[in-house]
Amino acid sequence: MRKGSLVVLTTVMAALAAGLWLGMRRQPAGALLEEPAAAFTVEAAPPGQLVKFVATQIALRALRWIPPRQDGILVAQLQTQSDRQLLALFRTGAAPEEIPVARPQGVGEGFWRLAVLLDAYAGPGGTLLLLFRSGDPGSAEPSLAMAVDPGALEARWVHRGGYDRMAVGGEADPSVFLFGGKGPVQRLALGGTVRRPVAKDTELPAEVPQVEDLLPTGAGSFLVASRNGLSAFQGAKGWSHFPLPANPGVPCANPRPVLARASKRIWWQPAPGGLVQVGPDGVTVADREVAFPAEDPQARDAHLLNLLGADAAGRLWFALATPEPAASAPAASAPAGGEPAASAPAPSGDDWTAYAAQGLDRIYRWDPDRDSLERMAWSQAWAALKPPVAQAAATPTLRPQAGSVLVEGIRSGWWLPLSALPFQPLAQAR
Repeated sequence: MRKGSLVVLTTVMAALAAGLWLGMRRQPAGALLEEPAAAFTVEAAPPGQLVKFVATQIALRALRWIPPRQDGILVAQLQTQSDRQLLALFRTGAAPEEIPVARPQGVGEGFWRLAVLLDAYAGPGGTLLLLFRSGDPGSAEPSLAMAVDPGALEARWVHRGGYDRMAVGGEADPSVFLFGGKGPVQRLALGGTVRRPVAKDTELPAEVPQVEDLLPTGAGSFLVASRNGLSAFQGAKGWSHFPLPANPGVPCANPRPVLARASKRIWWQPAPGGLVQVGPDGVTVADREVAFPAEDPQARDAHLLNLLGADAAGRLWFALATPEPAASAPAASAPAGGEPAASAPAPSGDDWTAYAAQGLDRIYRWDPDRDSLERMAWSQAWAALKPPVAQAAATPTLRPQAGSVLVEGIRSGWWLPLSALPFQPLAQAR
């Protein structure tokens, strides 16, 4: 071959290679040799951020948001057509992190492909604690808890059992408690050098037919709220039990006792409207009442306050429970040496039905130190927040300890700081 022809051939081959390279670069995301595009974008949408799913190359089966439960952290679950779960972890001020989670050994493909993420927690060292249940509502297959380290191909540990909730201990007791249903409370230690902790079971006594809520209180100790009252487990000391208050309050639909920690205080709400401060041992410190101004047209809300939790400032947050149609309010109790409180009238069952029909979308925030009460109605707050154009109005799930709230949209979510919510103070009755 002549030298000139060789030069021409070399030039042509180089041009073809360059064209092929450029063609590959222009192919849609996910094509051969192309870096996959990010699944989410995060845009400023004052007073919060708009998180949007944009990855059209992912064969998406379902997108689920986990209501925020930690300060500055949001988690989403992406179910795809493969046997991998894909999680998205959002941290305030950082780019989204996509975390593929492979099916653990011993977990069936049928369970894993449709598994629903119930809860997620970013633990020590970046370890993600995950709780899944079967996506089949009629399945009796046990739930799955697991710990996943960043970048690891396999889960640090996997544990299965008949539970549907988890609680994480504080610095004094780095552990995760798994509970729910009628089985034992299971505790797995998170600290130290043990990578695969052994679950320690605490069997429920007869006084606790089923755990409704659980609050860790120390090294292996915890409080349990049940339909029968409050119970405290204190390790070697065993169990102590405290009955429900004599006044059951207004009968409400699906009442559930709640425990919450606010700074150094622990609060127990046996039923909507009631509030008891207790110690780590379950002993009552004080019965408290959230006082409404007697002239407030919504003073009956005092009987329906349903505890959501506490924020970093120690304030308690409440939604409103729905009264049963036949409900009647209890008579106002008389303080020692005084007249019965007049801040909450006692309506009949018919009155409750008419009252609830006017709407119960109000949220309350109460400071127990200042005895100050604030109110916000979602229907009024929405316009004041000035949401993004594409964001539809919705009532989010509130976990006040997270410091933020997510308003779900279609393949998107508006992530707002709780401080942006437009609460208005109520003058307190004296």
